[in-house]
Formats: sequence, structure tokens, C-alpha cells
Amino acid sequence: MLVFILRYVIIAVVIFAVLYVLFRLLLPNHNPNACPRCDGKGYWLGTREREKCDRCKGTGLL
Repeated sequence: MLVFILRYVIIAVVIFAVLYVLFRLLLPNHNPNACPRCDGKGYWLGTREREKCDRCKGTGLL
């Protein structure tokens, strides 16, 4: 009996994790103060590595 309950709990956790990841990936950033150049990250991917955003000085906000 405990095995069946544990199985359902694990399945529920996996489904919740997948939905959370999809939710975070598909919805845009709703922060109105986010820097448009780096999308609020504070950096952008250059040719070799992460490069600090010049417009927002690495904060991600304007």
C-alpha cells in the first residue's frame, strides 16, 4: 500500500516540476523596469563568454 502512495507522490512531483519549468520558459518577463538589451539578466552571451550589459551596468534594471 505504501509503495502505491509513494509512486503517486513521485508522479505528482514530476508533473509539478515539468509544469513549473514550462511556465517559467514560456511566459515572458513581466518586469516593466527590465533592461531591453539583456532581457533583465544583467549580461548577454558574447562570442567567448558572458559579457556585462553596458546599458544597465549588470543590474538587469533600468
